[in-house]
Amino acid sequence: MFCFDEYDLKKDIPELAAEIIDSVAKDQQQTSLPVLPIVHARINKDGEYIFDSLPELVLEVTKRLNPPLIAIPERELGDGLQERIKNIVKIRALLNTLAYYQPIHILGTGDPIVIPFFIAAGADSFDGLEWCRKVVDRDQHRLHHFHHFDLFAYQAEYADSSVTRNAINQEGVKFIAKVIFHNLDFYTDFMSKLRISVNNGNVRGFITENLPKPIWSELMNKLNATLKI
Repeated sequence: MFCFDEYDLKKDIPELAAEIIDSVAKDQQQTSLPVLPIVHARINKDGEYIFDSLPELVLEVTKRLNPPLIAIPERELGDGLQERIKNIVKIRALLNTLAYYQPIHILGTGDPIVIPFFIAAGADSFDGLEWCRKVVDRDQHRLHHFHHFDLFAYQAEYADSSVTRNAINQEGVKFIAKVIFHNLDFYTDFMSKLRISVNNGNVRGFITENLPKPIWSELMNKLNATLKI
C-alpha cells in the first residue's frame, strides 16, 4: 500500500524527505503489508513545482527506506511529455548509482502511447484511470471519449477474452461494461507484449511497431540523445 502523502512541499530536500519517511513509518504501524513512499515534487513560494529537485529527493528517500517500490505522480515530473521523460531519465540515472535496483512507479499514467516511452526512460510500473474513463482504439493505441465506443466495438472480434467478444452482442450487458471489457482486454494484451519487448531489450521495436508513426518519430527525433534505445 502507498503511504498517506500530505506533506509540506515548501520544505527543503532533507526536511521533506524526513517527512515522507515519517509518514511511511506511521502507516507501517497500522498494517503488516509493506508501505510504499509517494514522493511529491517540492513547490516554490508561488505554489509552482520545482521539477529539478525531484531526482535528488527521490534518491534521498530511497537511500533511507530502500522500498520495494517508490512512487512519483506523473504530473509532477514536468511540463509536457518531453520534460517528464527527461526527468525520469535523470531519476533512473541517480537510482542506478545505488548497489541495488530501485523500481519506479508512476502514478496517474495509463495512456498506452506514454507508457512505452516512460519504460524506455527508466520507469517500471504504472497506474491510471484511463481504462475506466476513456475508450482505447486498439488499432492506433489512442484514447477517445468513453461514449465513442460504438466506433471501436468491431474490435471485439479480435479480443483475446471470450467475455469481451461475447459481451458485444449479449443482451443485458450494459454499455459501460462493454467498454471496460474492451479496455481491459486491450491493456492485458498491450502490457503482455510490452513486457516481452522489455525482456528482449527491444522497447524501440515495440514503439515503432505499435504506436502511430507521426507520434513516435517526432518524439524519437527530439529525444534521441536522451533515450538510449
